[in-house]
Amino acid sequence: MDAFIVWLAPILIEPYCLHIGFLCAWRRFLLRRNMEVIRASAPGSCALVGAPTDLCGGSVLACTTRDRATCSIYYDSDEPGISIHVLGQNYIARTLDDLVLQGDLVDAARAALSLLEVDPAHVDPFRIVAVSDLPFQQRFLASSAVLSAICGALFSWSGIYLNLYEMAEFVAKVQHLFWGASSGFQGPSMSVFGGFSYLDFRDKPSAEYFDPNFPFTTVEPLQQHLKSCCGITAAVIEGEPSASDIFAWRKGLFIRRDPADHALCDSIRQLAAEAKKALLGHDWMSLGEIMDRNRKLLDSQFGDRPQENKLAAAALEAGAFGAMYINVPYFGGIVTIAQDRVAVEEALKEAGADFVVNLEPTTGLTVEMLV
Repeated sequence: MDAFIVWLAPILIEPYCLHIGFLCAWRRFLLRRNMEVIRASAPGSCALVGAPTDLCGGSVLACTTRDRATCSIYYDSDEPGISIHVLGQNYIARTLDDLVLQGDLVDAARAALSLLEVDPAHVDPFRIVAVSDLPFQQRFLASSAVLSAICGALFSWSGIYLNLYEMAEFVAKVQHLFWGASSGFQGPSMSVFGGFSYLDFRDKPSAEYFDPNFPFTTVEPLQQHLKSCCGITAAVIEGEPSASDIFAWRKGLFIRRDPADHALCDSIRQLAAEAKKALLGHDWMSLGEIMDRNRKLLDSQFGDRPQENKLAAAALEAGAFGAMYINVPYFGGIVTIAQDRVAVEEALKEAGADFVVNLEPTTGLTVEMLV
């Protein structure tokens, strides 16, 4: 019997080996045909209450955008190195020197490749293509959605597995390199986890002072507890860097340890906790009032922001329950919550918003292997 098995085994195994060999050869052929092999996508996000305490140990209530950014990886045998295409800007990296940041949108991919320690001269050629459904341009978009999609695609390409918490931390570090300024954890956490979430950043000062011993962000998904949700809209004013004072405050908070600074952070953290309770109770009017309190608290500390407050007044007049600042560098804007989203959107556009974006709980970072 044993002799029969030894005789039969090559007959059974050889066709199987030929089949596997054929599949591997076919896959290599497809890769050389520039097929898309990996696709990752992630949503943008916006904080309703709690900003800007996401890098001073605070808490934030945030929601994702309906639109997403996508990063695809293609194998490309025609061009040596790594071909990078980010929101219409193109670049080819052939050596490590080509990954030095240059102040353009391609830096989103350069920063991720650098932190992953990828040497373009020692990898098979491939292309990175990042696009977005979001109307945002430049750094605001790349701060979360594009960076998360790029990082998700690259980790899949590298074969390295990260859980969602580790991925959010990595994206936050890439975001800090990309901005070249102090950046927080809310955007990366929301783009990776998705949904409508309450985020707690206790004992997390900043990606600038990254320490592997710091705890992960606590992410509490809330969307499964919501029977319905009011319309949430973000309105953006391009080229209005009115949040610069706030970002300077956030950057210095961990260094100064001024009791007054931390008292403000504690007050905003408390507002986020109240907002979570209002949201879970479907008390949209109270949630809007808390958003207004957060905005006015920032006004009392950093001064009035006329253009954004003009948008807020227009939204409130159109029936919004409340409005809060979008606290990102290089942009100004507000986020509102209302029963009649359409009326508020029209009012925001008439008041000078360059564009509006709808927010709703959506899936976070997704990665597909297509071959």
